[in-house]
Amino acid sequence: MAEKFDLLFKVIIIGDSSVGKTKLLCRYLNKKKIITPTIGVDICSENIKIDEKVIRLCYWDTCGEERYKSITCAYYKEALGVFVVYDVTSEKSFDSIDGWIKNVKSEFKNENIVIVLLGNKCDLENERQITEKQGKKKAINYGVIFFEVSAETKKGLKEAFSYMAESIYNINKKRIKNEEYKIDKEIEVIKCNKKDEECCFII
Repeated sequence: MAEKFDLLFKVIIIGDSSVGKTKLLCRYLNKKKIITPTIGVDICSENIKIDEKVIRLCYWDTCGEERYKSITCAYYKEALGVFVVYDVTSEKSFDSIDGWIKNVKSEFKNENIVIVLLGNKCDLENERQITEKQGKKKAINYGVIFFEVSAETKKGLKEAFSYMAESIYNINKKRIKNEEYKIDKEIEVIKCNKKDEECCFII
């Protein structure tokens, strides 16, 4: 089927393997999916409306394994937003945030890229290794926004994804108003490998 939209915002999701990137995206989008390790990239989408414009949010869920990191950097092209995810029960994934954010800032230099740091699995209090205060401090150090979220309970997901969409829109509002950022095309939605799922699409 064809779906029309006015604007296309590409958002990539990065972070170490097993921090829950795929699960939090599927939970936010209410996708029924058997969660398996991502190889390369999975692409999901949603349509939202801001200022009477239909916006297609295109989420690129990337693989976090070390051997795929160089490939992941290639997916940064034309992205307007980046979710950097760590697992609050894993100190190792939290320490890796420095490398992920530095890569993003190096790739985009002075461009207006929206970066949001997500501390996932905040429902696992008994297993927590990283406090919310530590997450906030890390975000402040890099000048990015921070949310603690849970892919299990969906806590904070709506707020984080809404912030991302609205921030990208506001940063590009002048270009949008001057119709410098208008996209007029259709996307053909295709089925994922999993039965009865429509989450991937051809650009």
